Amino acid sequence: MTELRGALALVTGASSGIGRASALALAAHGCRLLACGRDEQRLADVAGRTGGEWFAADLTDAAQTAALSDTVAGHGVPDVVVHCAGIGLAGPVEQTDEESLRPVLAVNLLAP
Repeated sequence: MTELRGALALVTGASSGIGRASALALAAHGCRLLACGRDEQRLADVAGRTGGEWFAADLTDAAQTAALSDTVAGHGVPDVVVHCAGIGLAGPVEQTDEESLRPVLAVNLLAP
């Protein structure tokens, strides 16, 4: 396995699920963690457990994404990026309108 100690890792979707698990695992391997997500309380918990920093951002919002990018750039180029931010949409395809798809595409396809 590649040595991760000291590497700078950015994890999106770090407030829950696979993103949270990834953030905790990377920190356990010695990464300096930048955790991003929408839930400030959960992100603060992840940061508290890992000693990392957290940044709340909704990746469907261009201004928040730009602010996140600027913040991350202030830490240098991440050595590891794990994009776990994701949202879903349930229901019959024929009943899905374009407006419902916009946030899904923004987070799952455009944000990475």
